[in-house]
Amino acid sequence: NNEMPNIKLKLRFDTADYIESSISNVEKGIFYGSLLAILVLLVFLRSVRATLIAGIAIPIAVIGTFVLMYLGKFTLNMISFGGVAIGIGLLVDNSIVILENIQRHIEQGEKPMDAAVKGSDEVSTAIIASPMTTLCIFLPVIFITGFAGIFFGQLAYVVSFALICSLGVALTLVPVFSSMRSEKRLSKEPPPISRKLEQMLLKMESVYSAFLARALDSRKKVYLISVGLLALSIFSTSFVGKELMPESDEGEVRIDGELPIGTPLETS
Repeated sequence: NNEMPNIKLKLRFDTADYIESSISNVEKGIFYGSLLAILVLLVFLRSVRATLIAGIAIPIAVIGTFVLMYLGKFTLNMISFGGVAIGIGLLVDNSIVILENIQRHIEQGEKPMDAAVKGSDEVSTAIIASPMTTLCIFLPVIFITGFAGIFFGQLAYVVSFALICSLGVALTLVPVFSSMRSEKRLSKEPPPISRKLEQMLLKMESVYSAFLARALDSRKKVYLISVGLLALSIFSTSFVGKELMPESDEGEVRIDGELPIGTPLETS
């Protein structure tokens, strides 16, 4: 405006508002997803201390993921935040397996330190193999060229970073924190809510055991149903629409119009 006094420029719309709102929504989704994951851990682990040990993998792995994103010169955008959101549910899987195995040794009468060493060592191979299978799915996306590679490359990188960080937390911090558990606290009677959750889980296990027994008695039917569902899922993909980007609502209404030549842009 200072350089061209005959022309007055005004800001009509700012796409940064939509971008900031979208990223803010993803941030809230990650936060609420983390809280729900911790609540689920509390229900199944039935211990606040055990839940904190497993739940600590979430913030530590996320911070480690951001460090790797910084070193890789990635930006915080919808795709990278989406990768973090996907990885949230995978961050605690490895920690839960190690924590449950350590808890099993403790219930057998071993000291927390010995239980942490033996429990971690027994499942370390499976813990390493589990995220590797997921990495085998996301890593090939990194080598895709063109627009798809640019668009989804950061997603694959971020999910891979999150899995690597969660694996490091599960193999190091979880055994250390588990070994620090007090034997006096372990010997205390669990609270009433823990006993109720234990009864609920035992009922779930009994239902699953009955269902599994019936499935094993009818293995041919299970095979046929599985093959049928696989064929149906492959066949149904032909009815699903295809597009480059999903529709989005930016909260704006845009109207295009043509005016005669010479029409002033702004009238008094």
